[in-house]
Amino acid sequence: MTFTEIVDLGVKNGFIINKEKKYPFLTLNRKDGIKVELSFPGENVVSDLGEGVNINWEYKLFDTKTGVELYKDWLDIYGGTAQDKIMRIKNEVIEFINKISTSEIRIKEKFAFSFFGFKFLKYKELEFKTENNLWSEIING
Repeated sequence: MTFTEIVDLGVKNGFIINKEKKYPFLTLNRKDGIKVELSFPGENVVSDLGEGVNINWEYKLFDTKTGVELYKDWLDIYGGTAQDKIMRIKNEVIEFINKISTSEIRIKEKFAFSFFGFKFLKYKELEFKTENNLWSEIING
């Protein structure tokens, strides 16, 4: 699947294309009041990818009513050949589009570690609800 076909998949799943950007930039307004912004490399960027260059894609979640950013993440693709990195980023973006457009999601606060009951290094994790009513990380890559 090409990056252009991935954009088409996003549109089929309710995303809107921002044509002002030079790279794929998609927006989804979910029914639960969360706006999703997704960006990833396009065909032109990837065609210049050398073996030692890392690539990434990112997404942000906003509260539709307030505009407050709820969560953001970017995923860097390291190691392997250029073709391996391209295939991996495509697979991750496809998985994200399919899950974020169809699944119930939550943002869960977690702590990196605790010491004598004190919790340290708070972070957030995006999770989606599976068919078995379990919660799992959004990307398995």
